[in-house]
Amino acid sequence: MSFTNQSDLMLEDNASKFPAIELLCKLGYTYISPEDAQKERGTLYNVLLKDVLRKQLQIINTYEYNGVAYKFSAEMLRRLFQILMCL
Repeated sequence: MSFTNQSDLMLEDNASKFPAIELLCKLGYTYISPEDAQKERGTLYNVLLKDVLRKQLQIINTYEYNGVAYKFSAEMLRRLFQILMCL
C-alpha cells in the first residue's frame, strides 16, 4: 500500500486499520467487508456472525477422553450456539 503524500499517513484508516487488516489476512483470517458483516449480523445489536460461529463450532469443538478425540453431538452444538447467542 503506497501513500501519495504525508497527510495520507495521518489518516486513521491508513495508519492503523489497513495495516492491521493486511496482517490478519496474511495470518490466514478472511476479510469480511463492513457491508457483508452487517448483513450477516442482521442488526447492529448482534455482534456475532451467526453462520461463521456455527461453522467454527463444528470445526473446533472436540474433546478427548481416554486418549480418543470425540466431536460434540449436533444437539450439544445447538445448545452451545444458543448459549453464545444469549451472552
